[in-house]
Amino acid sequence: MPPKGKAAAPNDTSDREIVSTRLFAAPRALVFKMWTEPEHLAQWWGPKGFTNTFHEFDLRPGGLWRFIMHGPDGKDYPNESLFEEIVTPERIVFQHVSRPVFKTTVVFEELAGQTKITWRMLFETAAEYDAVKGYVVPGNEQNLDKLEAHLATLSKHNAPPLLSFPSDRETVITRMFDAPRALVFAAMTQPEHVRRWYGPRALTFVSCEIDLHVGGRWRYVLRAPDGSELAFSGEYREIVPHERIVTTEGYEAMPGHDYLSTIRLDEHDGQTTFTNTLVYQTTEDREGHLASGMEPGMVETFERFDEHLATLAMMDGAATPAGALSS
Repeated sequence: MPPKGKAAAPNDTSDREIVSTRLFAAPRALVFKMWTEPEHLAQWWGPKGFTNTFHEFDLRPGGLWRFIMHGPDGKDYPNESLFEEIVTPERIVFQHVSRPVFKTTVVFEELAGQTKITWRMLFETAAEYDAVKGYVVPGNEQNLDKLEAHLATLSKHNAPPLLSFPSDRETVITRMFDAPRALVFAAMTQPEHVRRWYGPRALTFVSCEIDLHVGGRWRYVLRAPDGSELAFSGEYREIVPHERIVTTEGYEAMPGHDYLSTIRLDEHDGQTTFTNTLVYQTTEDREGHLASGMEPGMVETFERFDEHLATLAMMDGAATPAGALSS
């Protein structure tokens, strides 16, 4: 703020602007992803003790971000903002249109593999700034602490997958693997690899069929200790080698309840972030899948996948596995 007795210069906004900065030990693309994908943003946004329910997140100029922050005191705080500018992975600008009104500009700078964030909140008036600065300034620091913790969780090898629920028919699974995405993609799409890691350890892999092209089908059959067989299958809808797979998935013993799986692979410094968005036909289907033991089975499956990736990485030529797609 300008010294007492001196008027602020015409372009001086220091009497109504809060600026927070932080250096994160993560690449810029990953930090930008944490700010622009609601399944991640909802995990850390807000001061310590606050949680979020996102109702709308339309990341484009003119798009609406509408959510409720749930305070540790039990109170709800509705928020509504309009995105003005998105420059991937450099800058985000949005206008907070519910009270108090302010413009947020977040700039992402990459510094030797780390990312510096400069977060500016410009209020309409100095009076509004004065009314909130006492709790917004420390609140922003707590917010960045939560982002730092979220990034550390993602980067930790063998960390359990993160589950988030952006709507009542969606589940988003996020997991970091200590391997380049070409290797992760190959290990996920080639039968000779899949049969070595897919499913909990108590199950025996019986058969693996993969016809990896749009319109092709996949089918995995596993055997339980009691001798019963479990079959899962689906159809490929979209394939972008090393980057993206969209497929239907279904448990054959329960026909009519297939869901859509969209897997995205993002590589940062030799590690791969795996994000799988599952969209179900109904809320009941989503809840039934979660109640079936999905999460513990997934945790064990990902642990086995880690082990298999580590084995491949020790083999000669593992960085370009035989049979990986080239087109």
